[in-house]
Amino acid sequence: MIRKESLQSAQVHWPRLLLVAVAILLPACSDSLEDHPPLYPVKGKVIRNGKPMTGGTIIFEYAGDGPDAPKRIAGGPFRATAKIHDGAFNLNGYAGAEGMPAGNYKVGVLATQGRSESKLFGREIVLPQKGKSAVPVDRYADPKTSGLTAQVSRDGPNEPVIDLK
Repeated sequence: MIRKESLQSAQVHWPRLLLVAVAILLPACSDSLEDHPPLYPVKGKVIRNGKPMTGGTIIFEYAGDGPDAPKRIAGGPFRATAKIHDGAFNLNGYAGAEGMPAGNYKVGVLATQGRSESKLFGREIVLPQKGKSAVPVDRYADPKTSGLTAQVSRDGPNEPVIDLK
């Protein structure tokens, strides 16, 4: 037979054990809790043929080296990506933290070409088309070879306009 006092005692310890487990495991889940350099908001635009790019991904890769260069846990150069929506993007260099460390960045852009579905539900809708790139992949996709650059400044505003010609 189980005594009532021992059941009540076990119920009191479970919340404490759960709290300790969360406190131990939470830092392992994200690099946002680690020390990182100060971050500065980066909200920019991508333009293709004079119009805002409808969708895609932008890549910022830190261009410098040395002891002050931001680092990633996995190693390699510091880089961040963001989705492009109606030409606009907003970069987050670390999980849960808005902004990027100050410095010079090499930039890459990937995009998919849209297709038009005329008169779908009474209006024209543009849908992404899989497998086709709207920008020359061999020219803009790799930040190391694209020739695109941006600077993140401590003084801001950091609103780069990336013009793909």
